[in-house]
Amino acid sequence: SSMATVCGGTLALMDAGVPIKKAVAGIAMGLLSEGEKYCVLSDILGDEDHMGDMDFKCCGTRDGITALQMDIKISGLTREILENALQQAKQGRLHILDKMDAVLAERKNADADSSYVASLYHKGLNKILEKVGEEAVETVLAAKDAEHSGELSDVIYETADLWFHSMVMLQQLGADHRDVINELARRFGLSGHEEKAQRNKNNT
Repeated sequence: SSMATVCGGTLALMDAGVPIKKAVAGIAMGLLSEGEKYCVLSDILGDEDHMGDMDFKCCGTRDGITALQMDIKISGLTREILENALQQAKQGRLHILDKMDAVLAERKNADADSSYVASLYHKGLNKILEKVGEEAVETVLAAKDAEHSGELSDVIYETADLWFHSMVMLQQLGADHRDVINELARRFGLSGHEEKAQRNKNNT
């Protein structure tokens, strides 16, 4: 259930347009051993966890591991067992990510009533752009109010709405919101003159 939560949480966040960089999947690995003989198990259930020698949870993206957690009931693991468990977990994780990607791709064709994001997709780009414009105005007004009152909750809320609808716009256009995150990372630390010079160079 814990690894299903990782996968389901990623699907929910990405379906809602939350700008996380990459999908994350998790898988639980087990171990049965007797003497020098052993067997690494993938996607273990409660009985295998209870009766087995290891509960090894591995989460990650296609690029690598993001989190690990392990309980063992034996004195230790050999390098060979750990390497096999990690390799098997990678294969399982990539297989799960393939399934998750297929589900996310299908969500664009979901019924308009199934979610707010789906309803925006069905209304088309003009409606999405209208919402982006509305939220931009609301963000400016909230920022002006915050300047005088010192209360930031409204401007944070409106900025989140603006970002959210901007992510939906990018997805509607077929763009990957992660490219925006990468662009922000590229600009981090650049001076205004450096950023402008690079932009002019790209436009020539």
